[in-house]
Amino acid sequence: MTEAMEGRGADVAVWIDEADAGLVDHAAVRAAIATGAISGIGPSLDPGARRAVADEPEMAVIAGGHRRLSEAHWVAHASRAAHRFARLLTPSHASSGGAEGLVQFPLPPSATASAAGLIAVGVRVRDLTAAANVAIGLPYTTPGLLGLRGLVARGISVGIGPIFAPAEFRRAAELYRQGLELRLGAGEDITGVACVTWTPVGAIDEHANHYVPAERRELRDALGPAVAQLIYAEVFATYFAPGWKRIRDAGAQPVRSGFCALDEAGAVAGPLALPGSVLAAGAARALTLARDLTAPAEADETEAHWVLDQIHQLGMSFRAAREELRREAVRQERERWRERLRPATDELSGCPT
Repeated sequence: MTEAMEGRGADVAVWIDEADAGLVDHAAVRAAIATGAISGIGPSLDPGARRAVADEPEMAVIAGGHRRLSEAHWVAHASRAAHRFARLLTPSHASSGGAEGLVQFPLPPSATASAAGLIAVGVRVRDLTAAANVAIGLPYTTPGLLGLRGLVARGISVGIGPIFAPAEFRRAAELYRQGLELRLGAGEDITGVACVTWTPVGAIDEHANHYVPAERRELRDALGPAVAQLIYAEVFATYFAPGWKRIRDAGAQPVRSGFCALDEAGAVAGPLALPGSVLAAGAARALTLARDLTAPAEADETEAHWVLDQIHQLGMSFRAAREELRREAVRQERERWRERLRPATDELSGCPT
């Protein structure tokens, strides 16, 4: 793992997505984290199923005639899992100045309806985990963006997505900047407060491939990396803008562009291995990426714009595509939460589920 890490360039991060707490005890994962080959968990977290016990009478709620884990109990359970990962990643977090070694924590549905709810649960998670390297996962919505600013102002790292366009990245970066400005204005330290945006590359490719005829094979699985590279270019355009100088001089980190959904068919990681980017995949794929990635790639904005133009000519509306992809992302997140809140067994305190 050490040789692989040295060979691929230290600025390309590989994280494990949907990491089950059981992975903490997996030898290959522990070795990859210890050597820095794996330097984060996210954008999601699976704390693993838990068995209900009799001394937790409020652990379940009735929903649609079924007993399910309450969101509050899920947060408490997941916070313990996040704490375990955070401890394992502490050396990476410390050595990187807070840019790496993060564990992203998803928020339950009730918390995402308002910025105040997002902030309150985010602070609760920080208190429960007692770990500076736990980042709060936020949806790309108005409450999510305002919650981003509020959490960053409180010194809490964040991740936000899905991000489908450079303009969306700029908006998230601006709220991050505002949060850091508020924190700096209050006389607080802003170093180590990180922000990662997440672009589901595989989902973009899957959508675009429906428009690509067989004779245009060069355009298959091309739109996701093209969008990702254009978003990546915004990292430098924002961070080195004049408005960032004050917080940049105070030690602020740039917003990082994270790319996920790499386990989906066709998603290619090579063009996404851009210096400072984050690649997130399932455990097996992440370990493979950490081993096989070589030198960091270079963004090619000219090529990326050509791909967008070609796929547009094939009849795909990017505005309509973003709207459909966002709706699908919301649907998938709802399904994830149905699974997360499902009891671990068919019996809960003696009652059938």
